[in-house]
Amino acid sequence: AGSVVGGVGVSGAPTGEVRVEKTVGSAPFSYQVQSVKEKSGFSVLYLTYPSPVVTDVVENNTIPAELYLPDGAQSWRAPRPAVLCIHILDGDFELERMTCSMLASNGICALMFKLPYYGERSPPEGTRALARQPRRFLAALEQARADVRRTVDLLASRPEIDPRAIGVTGISLGGIVAASAAAEEPRLARALLVLAGGDLRAIIDHADELRQLKQSFQQLPEAEREAALEALQKVDPLTHAPKLRGRAAEGRLMMI
Repeated sequence: AGSVVGGVGVSGAPTGEVRVEKTVGSAPFSYQVQSVKEKSGFSVLYLTYPSPVVTDVVENNTIPAELYLPDGAQSWRAPRPAVLCIHILDGDFELERMTCSMLASNGICALMFKLPYYGERSPPEGTRALARQPRRFLAALEQARADVRRTVDLLASRPEIDPRAIGVTGISLGGIVAASAAAEEPRLARALLVLAGGDLRAIIDHADELRQLKQSFQQLPEAEREAALEALQKVDPLTHAPKLRGRAAEGRLMMI
C-alpha cells in the first residue's frame, strides 16, 4: 500500500518519504517521516503530509502528525488495530499525546494530527483568529473532515496496521469532529466520543469558550448569518447521527 524512499530511524522505522497509493476520494500522496523518537515501550514518528484542501494560509496546507508505534511493531505476525485521536479546542495536544501513549503502551497503534489552523498550521495571528472569522471557522470544520479521511488513508497504508480495525476518538471539539468524520468515513470501524455534543448552534450560543465566535456570528448581516448557521448544521453531529446508529447497535460506538 505504501513505498518508502529514505533511511531508517533509530527504532527501525523508516524515515524520509513514503508514498500512499491507495486512497479514498483523492489522488495518491506522499508523507514525510521527519524524525523518530524512542519512548518507553513505543516509538513516535513525526510526520507531515499535504491536506487535500488548499487554503490561502500556506502553513495550514500541511498536516503535522505523530504516529505512535508499540515496540516490536516491525516484527508483528499480523497487523494490529489503530486509533486516530483528535484534539480539544484548546489545542495544547497533551491529552491526545497521553491517550496515544497509553494506547501504544498497550500494543495498539495511535496517531494524532493537528486540526486546521492549529500548531504549525496557524496563521500569524494565531488559532484564536478563527473565533473572529465565522467563514474560516466553518471552512476549518469541513477541512478537518477531509483531513481525517486522508489520515485514514495513511493509517490504512501502514504494514503494522489492520485497515479493517481503525477507530477514532476525540475529546470536546475532537469528539464533535470525530462524530461527523466517523459518520462520513466507514473505514472508522469504532468511535469513542468524550465530552462532545451535538446541536452546534446551541453550543455556540451557550459555551463560554465560544463567546467570541458567537459575537462574530451576530455581527454578520442577517442573510449571511443564516447561511453560515445553515452551513454549521451540515457538520453537526446530530445531522449525521443516523449514519452512526448501525455501529452503535453493534457496540462499536461509545459516548462519555
